[in-house]
Amino acid sequence: MKITRNKYLNALIEYKDDERVKVITGARRSGKSFLLKEIFIKYLLENGYKNQNIIYLDLDDQNNAQYYDPFSLNSYVNHRIKNTKEKYVIIIDEIQKV
Repeated sequence: MKITRNKYLNALIEYKDDERVKVITGARRSGKSFLLKEIFIKYLLENGYKNQNIIYLDLDDQNNAQYYDPFSLNSYVNHRIKNTKEKYVIIIDEIQKV
């Protein structure tokens, strides 16, 4: 069963263009990652964002452990940004590991 979480999605949509960092907090296993990865990214793609302009990085994935280092993370994000005139969305799950 999917819970759409419209209240939280609408808050993300409302503030997505203000260029400030957004922090999603809540209890463990409450759907924060699902909200971002499945619902918000789907919304972005359906509303004109290119897939390559959405940078999603899950730091819970051991394959991404090299990005626990802030310099490596910065280098990765900068490498993914190909055109500074375009808008990008950067979503980092489990950022506290950095």
